[in-house]
Formats: sequence, structure tokens, C-alpha cells
Amino acid sequence: MPPSPTPAVLLHRYLTSHLAGLRGCSPNTIASYRDTFKLLIAWFRDCRSIPPDKLTLDRIDADAITAFLNWLEAERHNSISTRNQRLAAVSSFFRWLQSQDPARMANCQDILAVPAKKKAQPSVNHLTVEQTRRLLAQPDRSTRRGRRDATLLATLYDTAARVQEFADLTVRDIRLQPPALAVLTGKGRKTRHVPLGDNTAALLNAYLTEHGLDKPGHDDHPLFINQHRNKLSRGGIAWIIGKYQTRAGDPELADADLSPHVLRHSKAMHLYEAGVPLPYIRDILGHVDLATTEIYARASTEAKRKALEATYTEIVTDELPEWNHDTGLLRTRPGTPVVIRYADDLVALCHTRQQAEQVKARLAEWLAPRGLFFNEDKTQIVHLGEEGFDFLGFNVRRYHSKLLIKPSKAAIRRLRQRLASEIRALRGSNAAAVIAKLNPIIRGWAAYYRGVVSSKVFHTLDHQMWKLTYKWAIWHHTNKPKRWTVDHYFVRHNRFRNDRRVFGDPGSDAYLIKFSWTDIVRHVMVQGAASPDDPALTDYWAGRRRKVKPPLDNYTLRLLARQDARCPLCGDHLLTAEQPPQSPTEWERWWLHVTRQAIAADYLVHHGRPGPPHNDPTRLVHASCRRGLHARRGRKPAQSTCTPSRLA
Repeated sequence: MPPSPTPAVLLHRYLTSHLAGLRGCSPNTIASYRDTFKLLIAWFRDCRSIPPDKLTLDRIDADAITAFLNWLEAERHNSISTRNQRLAAVSSFFRWLQSQDPARMANCQDILAVPAKKKAQPSVNHLTVEQTRRLLAQPDRSTRRGRRDATLLATLYDTAARVQEFADLTVRDIRLQPPALAVLTGKGRKTRHVPLGDNTAALLNAYLTEHGLDKPGHDDHPLFINQHRNKLSRGGIAWIIGKYQTRAGDPELADADLSPHVLRHSKAMHLYEAGVPLPYIRDILGHVDLATTEIYARASTEAKRKALEATYTEIVTDELPEWNHDTGLLRTRPGTPVVIRYADDLVALCHTRQQAEQVKARLAEWLAPRGLFFNEDKTQIVHLGEEGFDFLGFNVRRYHSKLLIKPSKAAIRRLRQRLASEIRALRGSNAAAVIAKLNPIIRGWAAYYRGVVSSKVFHTLDHQMWKLTYKWAIWHHTNKPKRWTVDHYFVRHNRFRNDRRVFGDPGSDAYLIKFSWTDIVRHVMVQGAASPDDPALTDYWAGRRRKVKPPLDNYTLRLLARQDARCPLCGDHLLTAEQPPQSPTEWERWWLHVTRQAIAADYLVHHGRPGPPHNDPTRLVHASCRRGLHARRGRKPAQSTCTPSRLA
């Protein structure tokens, strides 16, 4: 009986015969799978002390794969997407292996059962039709390079190609005879034919003629080349898009996370909103499954609006009710129940238990014809002075005839569990990684609950953070005295706070903020007749939002006040008065956007303008304006002492 092949032999067969030969995978896919197994072999060597020549298939089990994936996140700081990509490569190998060696099917099935880690599904970033038109109009067509860039952008948008598919285009792949089309080679070396618009075909025809690519012998020549006459790379295509994004002059376009793939999304969204059926869009994009293409149907708010209008046209009439003419009906009688609704959550404030039961019965009668019912497990009738109730993460209760609104115990418990889980996952990482991960969570949660009675809760959570970070530091320095560990990490990192024990990174100025540093800002009651949906009250709601102090540190707020909250380069407001976030997670995203994408800090020299104090020449500017300034100067942005991390 011949001996069983070694893992090296099996991997060689899998990468060459199976992936390259049978499945026809691209070289990039094969390289990605190969790198996964290189990392797995390195992990066995470094973490399990098993050299590559001693590694056998019996040692590779589900527990080892799970530990390997956790190591990728903790030690190499890989994202969840990268972790799942590595798991997909391992699963593909063992799915193939069980067909080659059925005796190992049990072990293979255990490894295939390792679940992928869930993550929040990102939204589909795309440009509007007008933004796309402005972007494509930016290249200067009076120059040779501008004409190339105009043709490149138009072709990239018209074909909705993946960036690697677009970079691999050759002259042979463009057919300009009517009907004009482009032949794209996608994943698995599958080809598809994408029609080209008349304007794009005219640009391509002129481009090929100008560069002499329409002559015989140039069929295999790359369609778009760089200044060295080599094939334009993926990075080069992204750089060209970023260059014209800065020139567009559209604030929304300048702040967008624009990439070649965003143009692909934009084309798909524009096709869907124009009424093109999803199967046709699937064929243009090269999707294997129609379910992948359905993300554009779920992301199209315009399509949802039209569907709702078509559904409720005959149900909702335009007749004005009587109370629009008789203002006397708008007066609330004493003792009338008050109903507060947010999305599918509802609270009815009543005076007696009997009244609450009557209101519940009437609401149930109103909901029944619409196919809606109360969830009896969650619907409760409680006394405001005894139990109180939780609503949207807040606890509402009366204490000794005084109504107090606090963070709910369930919300606090969820935050504690998340913080403990994040700290546990960051074991093995440095202090800077811990701070970068936890600061947005703390900022977002504190910003959401700063409008209620949260001071004691904030201090309690600060004590919880002290214990978590202290345990993390002790775990990292088991051979050091505890006093040394405390003095190493917990010092006065924040020079604007009289706080001696702040967790920070000894190698940089980064430090972990505290919940209690967020000032409590009392909520100002809204005028009774004011509705956010009333277009006549747009200025009223914008004024309310402008008066609310943003949850930034005092140093950044002083810089904003010194500059009148305007960018010194373009003169526009640094922070727009948009609809405030409605949850801790949304506040977390808002803070990350502001400190890492929207605004940045830099040293600026102002000619003919009032200068800043001599000891602090820092100014806050739009991140897009900062990129444009240094692009015009022809140098990379200089790092200042107030980097975006200082905006925390």
C-alpha cells in the first residue's frame, strides 16, 4: 500500500491541478490562497513549535484552525473580512481533500463546520448621477493626458468593471463596430461582453487613433498605459480617480471614500434606478448569483420610495382633516393619554391602570386590520414611581416625586460585555491598538447618554475601564512588579486634565479617554408644534443642532471657536448641522468620520490674515482641503503635533 501523501504534496496538487487547472482561478486568487497556507505553516512553527517538515494533517484540526484565525486578528490585526477570507481558503482545501482521501472526511467536516465571524454589512457607497457627471467632466481634454484620463473614467464607469478586470483590458478586448462592446475577463477567467455607450465608443475611437493603437500588431497591447508605457496598475487607476475627486469642487464628493469599485456600484445603482431588470445588471457586473446583485435593490432608497407610494396611493388621500381648519381641536384636554412613538417602539403615558388598559385595547383594535399585533412578552403596564420602564436604551422612573431619565441597566450591561470582549480580543496587541479600538466606543456611548442623568454611571464605567486595562497590562507584563506596570501605563497622559491615572501608550501621545470627561448637556425641550418633517421649520431644527456642543475634547473645541468653526482654506463650516446620530453606534461612526476623514489638523501660514498665537500655530481644516493644499505644493502632508488622533 503506497504511503499517504504529505501535506506539501497535497498543497502542491491543490494549488496547481485543482485551482489553476480544474477551477481556472486567476493568479491573484491562487496567490491569496497560497499566502493563507504560508501563514498557517508559520503559525504552527511559531505558536505550536512544529516545523514545516514535521507538520502532518493529523495536527490540523478545527481547534487549531480556530486558534489560527484568532491569532490573525490579535497578532496581525487582520480585519474580520480578512479572517473570513483566510477561513474560506482553508475550507476550500479541506473540501477538496475529503474527496481525495475519504478516510479523513470526519476531520474535514469538523474544520468545514468552523463558522465565519459575523460583521456589520457595509452600505453600498455610490455616487449620484450628477456627481458622476461632474467627476467625469474634470479631465482637461485639451491635453494628451487629460484625454486619456477622460477616456479611462468614461470606460471604467460604462463597463462597471472590477479594477483588475479594467487594468487587464487590451486593445483586442475593445470592439468599436456597432454595437460597441468590451470583453471583460473576470473571476475564474470567465469572460463577459458589456455594451458601450455611443459617447464612450467615440472617446475610445479617438484615443486609439491618437496613440496609434488602431494599427495592426497592437491587439495585445494594454489599453491604458502609464508614463513608462507599462500597463496601468490598480493603484494608478485609483490615484487618477483621487486626483479628479479633489478637483471636483463638490464637498460631498470630496469627502466621499471614492475608489474604482465605487464607480462600479454607481453604474449598477443608476441602471437599477433607471428600471433595468436585475438579471441584466447581474450579467453586466459578472455576478454568479442573483442574490449578490440584489444588494443594489436593497440599497436604492428611490426604488423603496416609489414602491411605498405605489402601494399607499389609494390608502392615503390628500383630503385635509377637520383639525387643519379648526385650531380649537388641537388643544389637549386635561387627563388625555400621551403617546410617544419611535420606529416600532411605543410608549403611552396614562394616569391610571384602568386608563392604560383601555388605551392598549383601543390600540390593539386599530392595529389588527393592518396585520399588526402587540408582542405580549414585551408589552407591559408599569407604575412610573415603582418599576419605571426602559425605552430606546434609557430608563424612565420617578424617584421621590422627581422624574429622572438614566441609561438603562440593559444598555450598561451590554456595554460592559462589549468592552470586556474587546479587551480580551486585544491581548497580545500593544497599547496603541487598545486605545484606537476603545476610544470610539467610549466616545459614542458617552455622546448618546450625555443628555440624561449619567454622571454617576460615567464614573462607574471609568472604574470598570480601570480594572479592564489594569488586567490587560498585568497580563502583558507578568514578570514585572505591579507598581512598575501602573507607573508605565497609568500616568498623566492628558495635559489638559488634572488626572494622574490615565491609561496611555508610553511610545506615543495616545491615551484612553474617560466617560466622565464628557460634559452633561441637558436636553432643551422642543416646541410643541414643531415637527422635523415640516419644511417651514428647517431653520429652527438647524439652529437647535448648531447650539449643541459636539462631543469633542476641549482643545479641539477651542480651535473650532477660534476659527468660528470654519475652514481657513475654503471658508465653509467644518462641522455641518446634520441630523444628530440616534444611537451609540451611530455616534461612534460620527466620531470616527470627524476625526479620521472630515477634519484634520495642520500647520498653516496665513498671508494677510490674523495669525494664531505664537505658541500654537495649529489650525483645523477639511481633510479634503488639506489634501488639495499639499497636492498643489507638490509634497506629502506634514505631520503636526495635532494629528487626527489628537482630535479625540
